[in-house]
Amino acid sequence: MSEESEAKDMQPPSEEGEEPSPPPEKAEFYILTSENCPHCQSAKERLKKYIEDGMLRELCIEKDEKAIEIAKKLNVTAVPSFLKKEGGKICLLNEDMKPERCIEEEP
Repeated sequence: MSEESEAKDMQPPSEEGEEPSPPPEKAEFYILTSENCPHCQSAKERLKKYIEDGMLRELCIEKDEKAIEIAKKLNVTAVPSFLKKEGGKICLLNEDMKPERCIEEEP
């Protein structure tokens, strides 16, 4: 018997009719940028590895209509700004990377 099948056998049986709970939603992080912003270009260069690895996604307000919509709803007044999407909400993060303002994500 393989280790994997032994591990499955050792799990307690579930209640009849009980659905397995979905895995927790993974947070997604975004950097809100502008093409003409030198600070945005500098931040993107410093965070290049995270962007390339998909850990941080760029939303450019000149290229992405959704970026403009989100920026307006969150009252973003400066770029670059960082956003976090988790649990059906999109939050503008402050300088301590803590949520400052949040909006409900539209489907």
